[in-house]
Amino acid sequence: MVSQPAPPPTPSLAARPGALAALTSTPRRKHTAYLAVVARTFRGNLARLVAMVALTTISIALVTGVGVLAPRIRDSVAAAQSAIHPTSGDAATAHDSAYSFQYMLFVADGVERISYVFPMIFAAVTALVVYMTITRLVTSERAQIGCLKTLGYSRRHILAKYVPFTAVGCAVGGGLGLLVGYTLVNPVLFAAVRDNADLPEVGHVVPVLGFVSAAAILVLMVVVTFGAAHMMAREQPTFLLTGLPPKGGGHVPLERLGWAWRRLAYKHKSTLRNILRYRVRLVMTVSSMLVSTALVFCGLALSFSLGATGDPTLEDTIRPISAVIVIAAILLNTVVVYNITNINIEERAREIATLKVLGYRDGEVVGYVFREILALTIIGVLVGLPAGWAAMRFIFNFLQFGSIDQVGWYVWPFTAALALASLGLADLLLFRKLLGTDMNGSLKTID
Repeated sequence: MVSQPAPPPTPSLAARPGALAALTSTPRRKHTAYLAVVARTFRGNLARLVAMVALTTISIALVTGVGVLAPRIRDSVAAAQSAIHPTSGDAATAHDSAYSFQYMLFVADGVERISYVFPMIFAAVTALVVYMTITRLVTSERAQIGCLKTLGYSRRHILAKYVPFTAVGCAVGGGLGLLVGYTLVNPVLFAAVRDNADLPEVGHVVPVLGFVSAAAILVLMVVVTFGAAHMMAREQPTFLLTGLPPKGGGHVPLERLGWAWRRLAYKHKSTLRNILRYRVRLVMTVSSMLVSTALVFCGLALSFSLGATGDPTLEDTIRPISAVIVIAAILLNTVVVYNITNINIEERAREIATLKVLGYRDGEVVGYVFREILALTIIGVLVGLPAGWAAMRFIFNFLQFGSIDQVGWYVWPFTAALALASLGLADLLLFRKLLGTDMNGSLKTID
């Protein structure tokens, strides 16, 4: 029995403008078709949207949890002071209580300084990664933008296609971050301070820093999305519908050392050339890993240096904060690597499919893609370690306690190990997606 040939795949939006034009012959149909395109943007980029929400949630949760701690300590001290009515017989006790209260206010000042330093760095990493995600999303859909312009859609419609994507991701992430930071992170931190200093429970404190940070990230990312989409929307449809030529390969500086270059295997030569060919991806990936690694280093350094202060109250107050910072930095590092690797896989689906058609085994395909991410991660870690050391030196001076000399040597390898562990976790989550690349669908796409 002769098997019937498989039906041809459904052409993409950019590949059949005539058919879509028939569907948009009336304003109502045109509006319906546009809403379908917007919905497709959300469905087709669900992984990027989830990564954006996760990044924003982690950052705002830390900002909220640590930012509310200092005001709660001050309110608790004020409540304890108002509850004390000294008499002539307990003057010494009143004096000791006053000293304890003043010391807790000093601790609150240190916590407040931490809330201005570390959370803002987390917010900066989030803004950087979201910026990279949005700009690369708009660039990858240039053909679809050209098709929409050909069908008569205005720049306003094109902007409204991407701005809601960013707004939803940052708004949902900001809301979840405020909720997690206020209901989970801050109670854990305040409980450690309250139990150690025997302070009373206080009422709710408005997370001003969390609200401001969430609003700032939302506004900043919407502006970035608007700018990226506007630059693409003002191009002519003929330019947008014409595929960009593949980026040409260049020489690697190591090639000048002929004896060293000849000793490298082909797969390592290919990795080096791909890394240097996509310089924007190189800079963005290394920058993200640099800051994430520096955050891990700072959190560990802050925790390990507390033992040298000789102040149990300060140690018991700051150590939970440093633990939260380290955990948040590791999570942030994992999401950053996951997001970058996911974008890398999506943008190179055609290249990956070609390798599989040429007979590359699964292990070789995985190594081809993940080897580049590993190399970029190692570069980011190597640069991030001294950056974290320099940042911690400044932070200790700003906090007015601790010293960089108190940070043990073991913080360096421990930080590197945690960064590489984050890489391994992110790659493990994307392993099946990489091997599940559709060869037929990817090779029929228009680059």
